[in-house]
This record gives sequence, structure tokens and C-alpha cells, in this order.
Amino acid sequence: MNQEGQITVTHGMLEGMKPILNDAHKKTAPGPRIENLEKLLTIDNFREVEAYIVRDILPIVLKRIDDKPNVAEVALKVGQNFLSRVSIQSFPRIIEVLFQEMREESKWKAKVGSLTLLGEYITRLDMYDRDLLSASLPELVEVITGLLYDTKPEVSELAELVLRKAMKGITNRDLEPFVEDLIKAMKNRDETEETIQKLGGVVFVQTVEGSALSVVIPLMMAGFRQPKAMLKRMCARIVSNMSKLVEEPIEAAPFLKD
Repeated sequence: MNQEGQITVTHGMLEGMKPILNDAHKKTAPGPRIENLEKLLTIDNFREVEAYIVRDILPIVLKRIDDKPNVAEVALKVGQNFLSRVSIQSFPRIIEVLFQEMREESKWKAKVGSLTLLGEYITRLDMYDRDLLSASLPELVEVITGLLYDTKPEVSELAELVLRKAMKGITNRDLEPFVEDLIKAMKNRDETEETIQKLGGVVFVQTVEGSALSVVIPLMMAGFRQPKAMLKRMCARIVSNMSKLVEEPIEAAPFLKD
């Protein structure tokens, strides 16, 4: 053990924690899980074991956020500790792990915990590497938007807050004034027509990147599904105008389905 209660861990030690952390049956006492979670808060050599923690330990910690209250409280602290220490460049890998607990079938408390951690990590990313946040926005929007309709208000309300944070990755200044309108339209399809009409009056002059497309394309698809021909024509015009400002084809690739 190092100074101030910090411990140096090995892969073997972490591997030995996994069965204990996974043993969350109703008849299993929470004490051993809490004890091992608290150990994870005191890791001294985090950088040396970061990759292993992200791949093998963080997924288990996220599941423990849906555990008994005293376990869940420590698990959330562990998750927050991990994400305050991992490299910013780990963001694409981290969100893959967090997304696993944001699926429709995931437990709602695990969704809340994962969203909480995601929001805090996005705040770090916005501060230190907004370009990476922008590059990750298509994946973020796709997953978080689905949670806006969750039946648990704790999930849907938090999803909106995190989505608003993620929207800071939009690099197109032409869209910045319409972020709130876009979020409203994502939440409530009754807002689709009004939001499309607002965008129809925008003269796009800034280069269009994937971050801009990620928030506009879902709205355009919703517009194309509307019965009004006028609305479909407006969507077609918006898409045409934005497409002309896409300088790098790879930015549009995620939105071109087979």
C-alpha cells in the first residue's frame, strides 16, 4: 500500500475482484462488493491498468449502479473516479461501454448512472478536445435520442440534459441558434414541421461536418415521412443546400445507408 491509503494493483488482483463484483444475487451479502468497489477508488497505478479497467472492470461497475442502494452509491463514485482519470482520447472506447447500459432492455438505474457518467465525461471533453466531441456526435445523438422517450422520467430528463451537453460539439455556426429547436423536435415530433420551417430559412454558409449532419438528418427523415408535399420539398432543399457544403465525403458516410 502506498501513501494515503493508495494501492498498487495488478491485472491478477483486478481479475480476482470480478467474481465478487458480479456476485449480486439477492441472498449475497453486499459487504464484499462494497469492499472491492472501495478498493477501486484507491488505485495508485491507474495508467498502468487503464485499458484493463475500461474493458473488464467498468462494465461490471455500471451494472452495480443498479445494485442495492449502498452498493450503487459506491459504484457510481467508482465510475466517476474512473472517468475523471482515463485519457480523454479514450472517449470513443468509453462510450461503447457506457452505451451497453443505455439499451432499451437495460435497467433504468444503470441507464441513469451511465448517462450521469457520460455527461461528466462530455464536460471534460468539451474543455480539452472539442474536435473529438464533434467527431463522436453522430454516435452520441443516435443513442441518447432513443432515451428521450424512456418511460422513466429520471432517464428521459437526464438524457435531455446530456444531449444538450453533447450538442456543444456542433461545429457549424449556422446551426447554433437552432439547437434548442432541434432538441424540442427530437423530443416531440409535433414540433417537426415548425422546426423544419425555421431551418428552411437558414442560408448555410459554413462547412458542414458530421456533427451538423447528426442533428439535422433525423429531423429531415421525420419530415420526409410527413404527408405534406410542401414539407418534403423543404426538407429536400435543406439537404441539398447542406450537401453542397460537405467538403469531406467521410463526414457524410455514417448517414448513407445501403
